[in-house]
Amino acid sequence: MISDKLYQYIALPLIFRIFKDKEEEAHRFFMSLGVAYEQVPLLRSGLKYLCRYDHPLLAQKIAGLYFPNPIGLGGGFDKCCEMYNLKYECGFGFGEFGSVTALPHPGNPGRRLMRLPKDKSIIVYLGLNNHGREATFHDFMKQKRSRSVPIPGGINIAKTNTEQSLKEGIADYVLTINAFESEVDYITINLSCPNATGGLQFCETPENAKMLFDAFRNDCRHNKPYFLKLDPDMPYKNVRTLIDVVTGYEFIKGYIISNLTRNRDELKTSGYVLAQMPNGGIGGPAVAKKSNAMVAFVRDNAPRETVIIGLGGVSSAEHVIEKMEAGANLVQMVTGLIFYSPTRLKRINRDLVKYLKKKGLKDIKQLTRYV
Repeated sequence: MISDKLYQYIALPLIFRIFKDKEEEAHRFFMSLGVAYEQVPLLRSGLKYLCRYDHPLLAQKIAGLYFPNPIGLGGGFDKCCEMYNLKYECGFGFGEFGSVTALPHPGNPGRRLMRLPKDKSIIVYLGLNNHGREATFHDFMKQKRSRSVPIPGGINIAKTNTEQSLKEGIADYVLTINAFESEVDYITINLSCPNATGGLQFCETPENAKMLFDAFRNDCRHNKPYFLKLDPDMPYKNVRTLIDVVTGYEFIKGYIISNLTRNRDELKTSGYVLAQMPNGGIGGPAVAKKSNAMVAFVRDNAPRETVIIGLGGVSSAEHVIEKMEAGANLVQMVTGLIFYSPTRLKRINRDLVKYLKKKGLKDIKQLTRYV
């Protein structure tokens, strides 16, 4: 598409030059644009024309929700729910905001984002910065009441980035779930933030996981589908154990695979550049190989009805197909929005329809590998 190429080869290099080494400022700029577009119906219509493509072959019903296409907006892009409705005009089939924590938190100090153009990836060390459940709920409800959009909308929930005991961390999750559960379509439980204090503790032992899930069962309504967001660096024996634990909790419908990786071994970016930001997880194509391998592992070991959402390195129809053939039902995109235009979604969905027709498949569901 012409608009996609104009953005990638002209607008994007200019934006990167203007916001050189100021990735958070660039993100704020684009979020401000999104907020402005949301206020003007004519701008929303133009964005929808450029970015959205719907086709019956792409639609499917999963976990009781209708997804018009398989590409969702992953957590971490719209952290404080500023563009809840606009994801529809951007072309997504579903999407989530967050991570949201019970209490507001400024995140980690220092530089917290770095683009890696050679890898089309990013280093993220934000540390779960967000406005907290109360302020975010207010902003969310304001947008939800303003208009409705015909795609599922979820929330990504983490525990506040502070030192907490296991019981305090569990209570932190429960507070945020109970604030939002009746209003969102699904809930993502972020168990795998590599940049937060205690962000991985509930996957360390089956006992910790059971304590958390028991609290969800006993103290939350759990009347919406829950998905667990996993760490791509998690040992497979721990993944296998977690799968066994999850089978006892019917409201946990599946997994988002995966979060950021801490592994930098396969990056093309020089060590000198990487040393400027030694902390943080990597998102984008740099995590795709690990993500896809874990998708396949979970598909091979989880019950057939398990829903898998693949995340990491999605920017083309080929990437979507690769994840679905590994076992994913849906995919999410985050980093792809940084290196490519939102009009890329229209191109991806069109290419998916062409592929399905070429292969003689009756719908997108037939791409998902089952054991």
